[in-house]
Amino acid sequence: VPPVELNWRPYEFPFSGLDVRSLVLHDGTLYAKPKLNPGNPNAPTLPNFDIRVDQFVIDNLTVSPGLLGKERHVDFRAHVHVRRGLVKLDAAGRLGAGDRFTALVNAEPDGNIFELDLDYRAPTGGLLASLTGAKNDWRVRLLGNGTWTKWDGAFVARSGNEPLTALKIYNRAGRYRIDGLFWHRDLLKGLPAQALGDKAAVALVGTLKNSVASGSFALRGQGLSADATGAVDLGKNRYDNLKLSAKLLNSQLFGSGVTLRETKIASTFDGPWRGFTAPFQLSVGELDLSGIKLVGIGERGTLLYDGSRYLIPLNASVQRIVTGNAMFDPLLANGRLLGTLILANNSLRSDDLAFRFPVLKADLVLLAMGFVGPR
Repeated sequence: VPPVELNWRPYEFPFSGLDVRSLVLHDGTLYAKPKLNPGNPNAPTLPNFDIRVDQFVIDNLTVSPGLLGKERHVDFRAHVHVRRGLVKLDAAGRLGAGDRFTALVNAEPDGNIFELDLDYRAPTGGLLASLTGAKNDWRVRLLGNGTWTKWDGAFVARSGNEPLTALKIYNRAGRYRIDGLFWHRDLLKGLPAQALGDKAAVALVGTLKNSVASGSFALRGQGLSADATGAVDLGKNRYDNLKLSAKLLNSQLFGSGVTLRETKIASTFDGPWRGFTAPFQLSVGELDLSGIKLVGIGERGTLLYDGSRYLIPLNASVQRIVTGNAMFDPLLANGRLLGTLILANNSLRSDDLAFRFPVLKADLVLLAMGFVGPR
């Protein structure tokens, strides 16, 4: 980019946040898709400082034929103001061919203003698809009408000819309600995809103030049902007394060799997202391990997450084990299940499962890979 104009106030950051009066890029050529450096994983999900960008302009940027196969020219303008009680964003431009990106957010409670409008179109082979790595056509649309006290809208997204999400959105003076359907398609793999199935229903009711989302959430998948109440601090990346309960609907979610019936878990999350511990209560009516049945499992313990793995230390009660052996089954009653379950990299495993009964004991190894059980 030959000339770049920057007018900003760096010394204002400690007092009023990011303050950019104008950032203008004149002419220039884009030769290749940019590679972004990984960000700080502990950085706030939502900014916890005010943002003012009066004028951001890309003026007559040439997209090299080597990137898209033919030359394109891009013109883009945007401005954004974010501070307590006010959010304003207006962005639009010419991207060439069928690409389109326009966004309008104007939320001002004191002025009784609430406007949302997003139009994103990224055909395969276009500029937006190339920058995001999309393999299919993408279309995203968000719109509605009303005021801050009463606003009704909708959000829909499609990939190719297939729907991804269809949501209704309501705002009543800062209290939001979102409900609709989600098709994960190929966006999710392994256990999450199996848990949701082909289509899942979601519902959310709550508020978003000072980067803190508070309210209730419900998820109804084909393999899992979950409900949550509490708060999530998106500025500090923390849970705030978030109570979660889930029920397993697909008894063979972890593979055909592991069948879980009447399985429920409840937990409370309170602390940072990365590296947390959470107390939980688990009950399993029956666990069938390739014909060996554990009946009446109950557990109160602590779930640990170290940033890459979930660890569940076990010290559970077991009413009885049924193996089909008339000699041993009467002895396998009123026992304990000890060990640690590890959920990571699309596998569930334990190297130290131990069953302890008054007169018998057994040590086992569990490994469930891939989560490719029937839907």
